[in-house]
Amino acid sequence: MVISRQASRVYFVTVTGSSEETDLDAEQAKLPPYSLERVQVLCDETEQALADNEEKMKVLAEREILSLRAALKEVNTDMEFSKVMLNTEATAGEKLMLLQGWAPASRIGEISEWLDAQHVYYEVTSPVPGDNVPIQLNNKGFFAWFEPICKLYMLPKYNELDLTPFFAPFFMVFFGLCLGDSGYGLFLFLGATLYRLFAKNISAAMRPVLSLVQVLAASTFFCGLLTGTFFGANIYDIDLPFFQKMKAALFMDNNDMFQLSLILGVVQILFGMVLKAVNQGIQFGFKYAVATIGWIILLVSCGVGALLPEVMPLGGTVHLCILGVAAAMIFLYNSPGKNIFLNIGLGLWDSYNMATGLLGDVLSYVRLFALGLSGGILAGVFNSLAVGMSPDNVIAGPIVMVLIFVIGHAINIFMNVLGAMVHPMRLTFVEFFKNSGYEGGGKEYKPFKN
Repeated sequence: MVISRQASRVYFVTVTGSSEETDLDAEQAKLPPYSLERVQVLCDETEQALADNEEKMKVLAEREILSLRAALKEVNTDMEFSKVMLNTEATAGEKLMLLQGWAPASRIGEISEWLDAQHVYYEVTSPVPGDNVPIQLNNKGFFAWFEPICKLYMLPKYNELDLTPFFAPFFMVFFGLCLGDSGYGLFLFLGATLYRLFAKNISAAMRPVLSLVQVLAASTFFCGLLTGTFFGANIYDIDLPFFQKMKAALFMDNNDMFQLSLILGVVQILFGMVLKAVNQGIQFGFKYAVATIGWIILLVSCGVGALLPEVMPLGGTVHLCILGVAAAMIFLYNSPGKNIFLNIGLGLWDSYNMATGLLGDVLSYVRLFALGLSGGILAGVFNSLAVGMSPDNVIAGPIVMVLIFVIGHAINIFMNVLGAMVHPMRLTFVEFFKNSGYEGGGKEYKPFKN
């Protein structure tokens, strides 16, 4: 009986008695060991077994993940040890292996004790000028949260001041002014706090980041109170005694915010120059900081004369004497040990750079006011769209309004948080670091350890 045809090939079966033999000049097809129904049952059983094994693997992974991580660390340690051994220098006819490395001064006692116990010969020496000493930042608490921002630029050189504790308070305030909305600050603070409370297995590296987010969010909340902006609305328009008292105590209009941005710029730049003088005194000696101190005296005296003429009028006898002392410091000590005429020439060049660069540096801080203002305006636009574009329907109206509100403010938060991170970084890395004489270029200390 023919059962199938495929081109010139014909498939057929024969039905014979059990005692009869069939001798046909044809290729006999081999039947599968199982029927189609049995194969389907086996396939379902196999898929179920795979699913069961997957669940067992999940349970095993949750229970043994710590052991796997420990094993991974052990493998990495063996690899690092192999690298160290390959980089050692063979001496005394390859009978001794010489290894050099850096260690923090605070751990020399612990390392020496271990080497003594291992009967290893060693020598401990201090760095000399020209050594490329690795850098290990040693900030604690609040200031340690800002170390990743410093590392985005570069680490300080050895014997150079670590500016992280000095720019951290400024960065916190700058972020708050750039984001400038109390509602956004409250939202970010609650989000980071809830994640910290309810998330499982938060890594050690993630905790400082969450703390930094909480600090920056708190700064945003309080800076937003200066203008009264809360998710694009102005809380000071609410006719309640509490908000009106807050308005009388905290409210600043656009002109006040503009002036505040410039004042913060002047304060940070002058603070950077003070740090530059301190750094020069530590690294090279006090005489190398005299010219920078002269510039600080000149700028502060001019500021006092302009703002408080009753104390010291500009161009008065006292002011002229201070300017004379400052000029002597600037033109005679800008490069100690060199020819006096060369010093005067370098002083004139520094004066030109200071006159042209200082104004531009201060004006760069206007971005603090501009970003906060633009973010608030955009938030207000989304509020207007949410109210104006919602249909006049009891059910659809509120739904559309909430969707526009949520999506619009989500976009605005993302854009403004990005700007509030980038622009304070720019003010820190360019204006502040430049005026503080920060050179950087240090490489991070990554010790060989278990």
